[in-house]
Amino acid sequence: MPDFIQIAAVVCLGGQSYIYQGILEYYYPDEQGQLDRLVISSASRRLLSNDDAARLLPGRGEEFNRGVGVPKESSKRRRDVPKSRFYPILGDYFVLHYDEVVTLNVRYMKYTKVVDSVEENTAALYAS
Repeated sequence: MPDFIQIAAVVCLGGQSYIYQGILEYYYPDEQGQLDRLVISSASRRLLSNDDAARLLPGRGEEFNRGVGVPKESSKRRRDVPKSRFYPILGDYFVLHYDEVVTLNVRYMKYTKVVDSVEENTAALYAS
C-alpha cells in the first residue's frame, strides 16, 4: 500500500491549460460508478503555456528533434528557471471535477527510511 498518492491533472479553463497537482485525499464516483471528483491537499498549479522546460533540458525539445544539439544560450536560460514553476493554492482542500480533466497522472508514493550515517557509525562502535 502506498503512503500517499500524488495527482497531477491538466485542466482547460477559458482556453488555457493548467496543470494542477497535489496529494489525493478523497475521490467520489458518480451514480454510474465513474470518477466524478478528486479532492487534493497541498494543491498548486501552473499555466502550461508558460512551461519552457522541454527546451531547457539537454537533448530535449526542438533542438533534439532537429538533431542539432542544445543551443549555447540554453545554459543561460536554465539558470533563469525558478526552483518551482507551480503556484500554491491557498486552502485545505482543492476539488477537481473529473469531467474538466484532460489528462490525469497518478503516482503511488512510499516513504523510505533514511539512516543517519553518524548514528549508524555510533551504533557500530558500541557493538564492538
